[in-house]
Amino acid sequence: MSDKINAEAPEFQIQGAEEAEETTTTQEPVSAPLIPEGEHALQTGWCFWYDKKLQKNADLNEYKSHLHNLGAFHTVEGFWRYYVHLKRPAALEVNTNLHLFRHGEQYVPMWEAFPKGGCWILKLRKTPSGPSVLSKLWHDLVLAVIGEAFAEPDVVGIGLSVRAREDLLSVWNGDNTNNDVRFLIGEKLKTILGLEENTMIEYKTFKASLQDMSSYRNAKPYVFAVQNTPPKKH
Repeated sequence: MSDKINAEAPEFQIQGAEEAEETTTTQEPVSAPLIPEGEHALQTGWCFWYDKKLQKNADLNEYKSHLHNLGAFHTVEGFWRYYVHLKRPAALEVNTNLHLFRHGEQYVPMWEAFPKGGCWILKLRKTPSGPSVLSKLWHDLVLAVIGEAFAEPDVVGIGLSVRAREDLLSVWNGDNTNNDVRFLIGEKLKTILGLEENTMIEYKTFKASLQDMSSYRNAKPYVFAVQNTPPKKH
């Protein structure tokens, strides 16, 4: 799949689409990408996705029909060709979701795709300075994930959700059965975003999401305590 922005998601307008190469909304089998001469390959390819929040009783097929693949990239330069044309978080409509996931058939921003997975969630209350803060945090998170700053292949994607009273950032992992890995991802998230030590983040399994049909409601809160090293005995 090559680097063109999809024109089938008119609600999510992207300027300058003519500068990218062609793709489709349907994931295709992934083969080794051709890296243009002079460009810098990423460790894995990535895809931007877009959807709008649906009613709670929407079924899987309805969700799939509203999920748009905006296109894939495999290089640093390919990323910037997309990113500079994407709307900034402050310009997104309420109930919009923007995702950035690894490229591949198995990497789709759907709970059903990761039955043993879950996501870390950072909630940001709407404030006068909120748009600038949200834009910076999203920018930092995007650069971190494509640069493999989490250093963990279990990180499968990230999400940005714009809501009426708050905005949410999420980091999806594919398997929550390893608590060491899961909590390491949570700690890395706080470090990458430069969050204060007492900042609360939440975690929700996709099994729970499938039960209550909610991405963020009833998530479990966590505050990562500072680990003080005990003094050495003399």
